[in-house]
Amino acid sequence: MHRRICLTGLLLLFTLNAFAATPRSKHIFVIILENQSYERVVGSSNAPYLNSLIPKGALATQFYATVHGSQLVRQYLYAGVGIGDSVTTCFTQNNLVRQMLPLGLQWKSYNEDLPSIGSWLISYNNYVRRHNVLTDWSDTCASSQRYYSVPFTDSAHGFWHDASSHTFANFNDIDPHLGHDMHSPTTNPGLAIRNGDSWLKTHVPAILSQPYFQTGGDGQLWIMFDEGNIYPTVDSRNGGGRVMVLLLGPKAAKGYRSGTFHNTQNVLRTWGISMGFATLPGGATKAGALGELFVH
Repeated sequence: MHRRICLTGLLLLFTLNAFAATPRSKHIFVIILENQSYERVVGSSNAPYLNSLIPKGALATQFYATVHGSQLVRQYLYAGVGIGDSVTTCFTQNNLVRQMLPLGLQWKSYNEDLPSIGSWLISYNNYVRRHNVLTDWSDTCASSQRYYSVPFTDSAHGFWHDASSHTFANFNDIDPHLGHDMHSPTTNPGLAIRNGDSWLKTHVPAILSQPYFQTGGDGQLWIMFDEGNIYPTVDSRNGGGRVMVLLLGPKAAKGYRSGTFHNTQNVLRTWGISMGFATLPGGATKAGALGELFVH
């Protein structure tokens, strides 16, 4: 009995420490890039800007995508479960936005080449809905929420408008199109990485200049890849391959490199703790947070 109490106490202490190590935030941004394994980008001359950010933030060096497939990975990221490849259903599972709304928190999804606000088109130019998974839930399909999915360049609701007016939401999902997210051209990964790196150099400073990314602010910018690929070989290590995850912000442990194993559900748990969720969706319930990426 004494041993059981001690083990229970240690588990409780571990849980409390994990929550304490992850600071609260009401200004979270995620830029999701595509299909490049960790080794393809970290230290690569094709990504000078992205690599220049690494010393300014905290890097997860042993992060593995849970599965392969852009839509499945994002389902794990936003709901902690993989559902399937359908983009015509408003899924009913518990998810990030469902936990945000009762707390009065707002979300927004910025999508390059999305033809119109709230569009449900499967694809348009270089936009694909399988990358806009935050809009696939019953909570975000609702008419009151659907129109928070916006074209990146919309003059009244897009990225640059919100950057200049400091009107970003509490959670901001930023999706470059296929020509800017390091996906294409698939047969020339060096060029794909260079194109994506140029896109980051143009847009990331607008995020880091926001008030909540200054000293004392609570801003979190996550730059991550959905799945690994070492062309021409698919990277299937631990499911979806080893990928880069970088945290930037005033409370990020600058220059820190974590060697702890993490996967997609760990990010969802970290966001949930940061935003003060009462319930964590899906696999995030049992996953650990990436608390070590923050200043302690």
